[in-house]
Amino acid sequence: MITPNPWWDGFDYSFFYNSETSAKANRIEMVDKVLKGFLKVVVFGAIGVFVLFIIINWIKTGSFTESYSGIFSLLFNFFPLLFIFTFIGVFIKGFLNKYKNQFAKSFATQNNLIADEKVRLPFYPLPLFSRGNQDGIANIAIYTSRTMESPVTFANWSYTSGSGKNKQTIQKGLLIIDLPQMVPNMVLKPKNIIDTAGSDSYSNNEKRGLPAGVDNIFVGYSARGTETDFYYIFAPDVLEAAITYAPKMEIQVLDNKLYIINNEFFDLHDIATWKQLENMVSKVGGQVLEQVNRWTTNDAPVLVGVRNGRDIYSISSSTSGGTTLTSKTSVSSIVFVVVILGILLYNLFLR
Repeated sequence: MITPNPWWDGFDYSFFYNSETSAKANRIEMVDKVLKGFLKVVVFGAIGVFVLFIIINWIKTGSFTESYSGIFSLLFNFFPLLFIFTFIGVFIKGFLNKYKNQFAKSFATQNNLIADEKVRLPFYPLPLFSRGNQDGIANIAIYTSRTMESPVTFANWSYTSGSGKNKQTIQKGLLIIDLPQMVPNMVLKPKNIIDTAGSDSYSNNEKRGLPAGVDNIFVGYSARGTETDFYYIFAPDVLEAAITYAPKMEIQVLDNKLYIINNEFFDLHDIATWKQLENMVSKVGGQVLEQVNRWTTNDAPVLVGVRNGRDIYSISSSTSGGTTLTSKTSVSSIVFVVVILGILLYNLFLR
């Protein structure tokens, strides 16, 4: 049974029910839809014009090769229009994002939260934060009071990957909750979503079996030697809350943080988004906090090994899994070292 944790009081949503606020939100949503439709028309329209131009020239000349002859002239004439339309689209999109952030900041103020745009996030040790080109600047970040039992951060954050025509901007919505204790790295990855947080690559012996039904939605991983801890922290109540409130998000515990990562920005001007976030904090976060508190109360964690430079602690009395916690990359490194040593020994003693 899912129950909210008493440390979280929830949000005051009266801001969204104000008639003026509601009217502004509707206008923003309408403009956003019109802009997306406009940009689609521009893109597909341009493609259609070029294809039609080639087909008409092909019919006229009877040669597919010669149909390309006037395409550079067409590109030269259309380029200024495409540039203008793109500039207008980007300008309006930036204006909408600014307006949405203002909504989020007003909502945050009403709920005694701290909000800021273009804010530098603290360093988080997730592999996600070392991918692509990034400056650690969040589009917007909203914090609860640092004096509360387990501070919470909501943030929209992005980075760029690739270059030239392959360059793309990756957007993530982040929900981060402080935990009272350092906990081994554990992950619930959504099964049907390719890219979420960019977690470490795990070997097959670090994959954790999940109950029927849950295994259709999530895949579980934890470091070797922490099997007991994985099933303790990701207890049935936690799994139920994850399926109910965050089925398409990656849920990861690392050090003293719980991360819930969405594959796109959170729409922070939308009341439905905030209600979803509240449920993720109170239900998913609340259940994880409860399990972490029990985890540290029942037994003193002991060091069972090191993974990616971090000490791994477990409450399990057995460390039969070994003290070296490996990923796929470390296994390949060990094989490489063994091969080199074998060659050296052969050259020294057997030749």
